[in-house]
Amino acid sequence: MENIIKVNNLSKTYRYNNIFLNAVNDISFNIKKGESVGYIGKNGSGKTTTLRILSGIIHPSEGNVVVDGKVPYLERVNHVKNIGIMFGNKPQLWPELSPNESFHILRDIYEVEKKLFKQNFEEIVFMLGLEELVNKPLRKMSLGQRIKCEIASIFLHNPSIIFLDEPTIGLDIETKEKIKKFIKFLNSEKNVTVLFTSHDLNDISDVCKRIIIIDSGKIIEDNTTEGIVEKYGKNRIIEFKNLQHETKLEMISIVKKLDSYCKIIYEGKNELHITIRNSKNTSLVLHDLLFDTNIEINFRECSFEDSIYKIFTGKEKSEWI
Repeated sequence: MENIIKVNNLSKTYRYNNIFLNAVNDISFNIKKGESVGYIGKNGSGKTTTLRILSGIIHPSEGNVVVDGKVPYLERVNHVKNIGIMFGNKPQLWPELSPNESFHILRDIYEVEKKLFKQNFEEIVFMLGLEELVNKPLRKMSLGQRIKCEIASIFLHNPSIIFLDEPTIGLDIETKEKIKKFIKFLNSEKNVTVLFTSHDLNDISDVCKRIIIIDSGKIIEDNTTEGIVEKYGKNRIIEFKNLQHETKLEMISIVKKLDSYCKIIYEGKNELHITIRNSKNTSLVLHDLLFDTNIEINFRECSFEDSIYKIFTGKEKSEWI
C-alpha cells in the first residue's frame, strides 16, 4: 500500500529571546493510506508542531513533507481540500450560526457537489446524533455538543486524511465513545487515514493500531499497540490487598530477597503492589508470596497505558501513585 504521508528529516526551530528551540528535531516517518496512527508525547514534545506542518499552517526549518502528493505549506489551497483538521477545542464553526448554516457555508468553501454533501450531511448527523442540534446556535451548546458539531464539520468534504489534535479533551465518556466510534467507522469503512494525538491513552489505543512516540522533538518509538505492550510490558502486576501489618512486612522481606524476579512498585497501608517477571521461575516466586489465603489478590497483565508510562519514566505506572 502506498505511503500517503512522507516525512523526511523534518525539523522546526523557533527563536525566543535569542535562544533557538528545537520543537521538532530531525524526525522521519511514513504513513500508509488507510492507517490509523496515534502520535503521542508529553506536553511540548513536538506533536502539534508536526501536525501544523503536515496541515500546511507553518513551514519547516529543515527537511521535507509530502502529503498525498502535495507539499502542504507550498500548495495549501489544494492541500486543504483533501484533509480534515481539528486542533483541540479551538472553534472552527461560527458561534452565532447553527451547525446547519455553518455546514452549508463550508460546502461552498470546499466546493462540495450538492448530492455528495447531502449524503455526507445525513450520514454524519445520524452517526453523531446531531438531529436536535443542527439548527441550534453553536454558542448555546454544551462543550460536548459543540465538539461533536466541530468533528462533523471536518468530514463534510470527504477528506482522505484527518489530523486530530486532542479532539476528545474535556468530554464525557458517552460523547467520547460516540466520536471514537465515528472515527473508527471512517477509517475502517471509508479508508480515511487518521493521525490522532491525545493525552488520553485509552482513546489512542481504542482508535489507533500504530503508535509513534515523540519526546523532546525526537521520535523514540514507532510500533503497533500490541508491539509496545510486548516490548515494554513484559511483567505481570500483582496487587495484594487487606494485608495485616505483620503479613505485609513478611511479604516485603520475601520480595527483597527475590529482587531478580519481582519488585515493589506501590506500598499502601493495607496493600502491596509488585511487578513480577514472566519466567519459568515465576511459579516458585508466587509460591513464596501467596501463603495467606485471607489476602485479596488481583493479577493483571501490563496494559498499553502501563507500557507508555514505562517508556517515558523508566518506572512502572504504580510507582507514580
